[in-house]
Amino acid sequence: MKMLYTAVGIFKLKNQGKNNVYPTVILSGKECRLDVQEMMIWSALNWRITDDKQLHTYYSEQKKKSGVVFSRSYTDTLNRLIVRGLVASGRGENGEEALYDLISGLYIIPLYQSPLIRIISFLRMVFIFKLPYEKAKVLFERDKKNKNERRVMKLAFSAPMSTAEIVKCIDKNIDFILNEDDVMEFLYDDKFTTSENIAESVRGLSSVRTVLTAVSNLYLRRQILFERM
Repeated sequence: MKMLYTAVGIFKLKNQGKNNVYPTVILSGKECRLDVQEMMIWSALNWRITDDKQLHTYYSEQKKKSGVVFSRSYTDTLNRLIVRGLVASGRGENGEEALYDLISGLYIIPLYQSPLIRIISFLRMVFIFKLPYEKAKVLFERDKKNKNERRVMKLAFSAPMSTAEIVKCIDKNIDFILNEDDVMEFLYDDKFTTSENIAESVRGLSSVRTVLTAVSNLYLRRQILFERM
């Protein structure tokens, strides 16, 4: 049995008065405070999809570097994050099944940085932080998306949708959703499909592999985040 994990939510640095900045994760619109041990695991999974062995190895290395003695075990901390909804897990007979189980129910949050912000960030890196021009150029090159990735991004920008809902959109040749009412009209247009069972109901569609590949690649290239609704 294959198990995969990834992080859910949006990382933020919160400012609570002078010299009091703390890390937090926004999940479903709510602020979730994480302790050091939880943040080690969550940050290891942010923009990564990995199995337990790789995650445990990374966690052990970070724990050793920190020199901190924790009261909870690695397993207890990981399970705590899963219960809190900050980490998603997926299982299956192979990697593809585990990946589908992992991300089919997660909502896709597309990331966008305006050209002006990109230019300002580039200039800061070169002239303030003295990063060599060629290295800065590589960091700020525009992400090159293929056709399927562009379709996923367009749908994700048009309305909040889960991976499974995007699978159904692609299968029905829907490239744009006007609003959440359209989601209900076009994707839940029968007596049986619900938000609870749509992941299972679309599992056999021919567009599953296409969407899985596009979504996972976008995530690994830091073009999207995963959320819960």
